[in-house]
Amino acid sequence: MSFERNTPPPKRKRTTHACDSCRQRKSRCNGARPMCDVCLGMGFECHYQDPAKRRGGAANTQASSPLEARLDAMEDLIQQLLSKSNQGQLPDTPWTASAGIAETQMPEAPRMEKRRYNTDSVDGMCAITFAGEYVPGYFGPTSSSAFFSKIINATREIHSGAEPTARPAPGISRPPSPPAESTPEGQTEESTANGLANPFYLPPGQEVMRLVEIFFANTGRLFPYIHTATIVGFNTISRPVDPSRVNRAHLCVLNMIMAFAFIHSPSTSSSIVDKLSQGNVFFARALYMLGTMRSMDATLESVQATLLVAQYVQGTQRSAQTWSLASSAIQGAFQIGLWRQPTVDGLEMGQLEAEVRKRTWWMCYMIDKMCSMTFGRPPLIPCSYMDCELPLDVPLESLAIDLERKSARGVASTVSGARLYRETSKLNIILGQVIENLYGSNLERRSPDSLSKKLHDVIDIDQHLAKWKSGLPTGLEILNRFNIIKLALDSSSELLRFRAVVSLRYHSLNTLLHRKVLEWLLEYPGSMLSGSDVTEFLQTVVKGSINTCSQSARDTIFVIASIADHHILLPIWWYSVYYGRKSLT
Repeated sequence: MSFERNTPPPKRKRTTHACDSCRQRKSRCNGARPMCDVCLGMGFECHYQDPAKRRGGAANTQASSPLEARLDAMEDLIQQLLSKSNQGQLPDTPWTASAGIAETQMPEAPRMEKRRYNTDSVDGMCAITFAGEYVPGYFGPTSSSAFFSKIINATREIHSGAEPTARPAPGISRPPSPPAESTPEGQTEESTANGLANPFYLPPGQEVMRLVEIFFANTGRLFPYIHTATIVGFNTISRPVDPSRVNRAHLCVLNMIMAFAFIHSPSTSSSIVDKLSQGNVFFARALYMLGTMRSMDATLESVQATLLVAQYVQGTQRSAQTWSLASSAIQGAFQIGLWRQPTVDGLEMGQLEAEVRKRTWWMCYMIDKMCSMTFGRPPLIPCSYMDCELPLDVPLESLAIDLERKSARGVASTVSGARLYRETSKLNIILGQVIENLYGSNLERRSPDSLSKKLHDVIDIDQHLAKWKSGLPTGLEILNRFNIIKLALDSSSELLRFRAVVSLRYHSLNTLLHRKVLEWLLEYPGSMLSGSDVTEFLQTVVKGSINTCSQSARDTIFVIASIADHHILLPIWWYSVYYGRKSLT
């Protein structure tokens, strides 16, 4: 009998002395001085404690045990989500080797040498490594990364026993990520040739219409700023497509609609990886078209095309591309004057065209607020620019019928995608107020206001949010961990799907609103509530705000967990990933 086969493999060599940041995040530290590789790549502050001091301070660790326990619980939950991802329930990223088609695969782009990289995309800090990006990006106050930095700083001060000092959270940057593979697995030779070698390839008209119907039954219901009849007109392009005569904005919109139809389809016949693989073929063509369109020739269709590409990339791990695409769409909207109101400014256009322009402008505002909140960067469209009419609560199709134009401004009897879009527009106005008034437009300028003034701003915005919540129509009430258990979640009701989406949007905003109070406590843990000007009433308000933040975060996680097995209720998978990660912080 050979004993060599039973000999366990050699253990990984452990670092004798890890830095504080790596020990708190349970990351692998190489012990390099003055900065370890992890802190150098992530942009963290790297501190090493003297071993004797660390042993002597062991008695003080009991004071921080509750915080450490919560961090451990968060890490365990992240690992569970990752394990589900590996089992195929959720994709790791649309840009993995099995599904990704990056812009490096475009005909003009140079091919890059294949290299092997570590496939881990999330570490103990929940810091995402973004694929295909080589320049670190800035993540400011409203981002999850900045909030984690405040937690680390506060934890370090508890461990070291130092006096709490107010330090601004550093802008956490991302390390370079591996380039996408030149030929993804699962792509046939035919699809590669049609999608990349010939980016002007367009499927037969019947196949395009099948995908158009899927889009407007799913994604198009949540974001109804594109008219169905207009897309049907785009599909009349003659095949094969003549690159010298085709409208590239129209072709870009068509390809993006087909890409969304594949990845957001509620069908369970194909795996998520297969859907992403097929959708990314159309996305690659659309991205090529977008790159060949001149920014100086902005049109309504080109703005819509850029918005669709930005929304698609928003569901991936490409922060720099999402930000630049959203910025390009907003610049195009400014160029063609989308913010102008036809009824006020006397613009000569039909009611359908006016409503499409209005909804497209509101979509620009929504994606600007989403990017500003996610990346912690200053918004490009201030709230003061949105002193305009809200989208109408009617389908765009009804505006195209002359007989219904007179009643178009009436309120629909049932909750529709247009009503959801209108309520989401109102909610994003409140989100803009949170970013500007509480987070200083993400400019990281310390406010000289007192605690009472800051809490007054929180209470004021909370009242606006409560008013919005009470004004929701019947059937669109907010879901939480108490009322969701009473619902028949196996239902394929579209209204229930709308309710799940708007609930996640509400809880995300409510968490961000009251998270600011918790950040103040992390920045000034010892002195904020002990001042002479802090009354018992203010202390009660602070505690209530923290409880509200925690409750909304729990509700978000509970809602996502409850509907995880009911794909029809949340067909866009990155909704659960995005809102779940925000709540974990």
